[in-house]
Amino acid sequence: MSIENVIVSYLEGELGDKVSRDVLLSAPFADLGLDSAGAVLLTGKLADHFEVDIDPVVVFEYPCVPSLASFIRELLSKNSNEASGEELLAEQEEA
Repeated sequence: MSIENVIVSYLEGELGDKVSRDVLLSAPFADLGLDSAGAVLLTGKLADHFEVDIDPVVVFEYPCVPSLASFIRELLSKNSNEASGEELLAEQEEA
C-alpha cells in the first residue's frame, strides 16, 4: 500500500463517505476539517504504521496528502540510509 493510500485510508475512516477519494488526495487537511487534535491522531497512526517519529506539526507544514506522503517518503529513506550506515559500521567493527 502506498503512503498516499495509507493517509487516505485513515482520512476515509475519520470522514466516512462525506468526501470523495479525489478530494481527499487534493484538498488541504484544514479544508477537510483536520485540526490540531486530528493532526496528533493522524501522525500517531502514521508513526505507528511506518515505525518512525512524526511530529504533528508536519501536518501543517505539509498540508495535503501528496506533500505529507513525500515528507514521509523522505523520512523513511533517511532512516533507511542511517540504518544501513549503522549496519555497515557494526560489520566493520566486528571485522
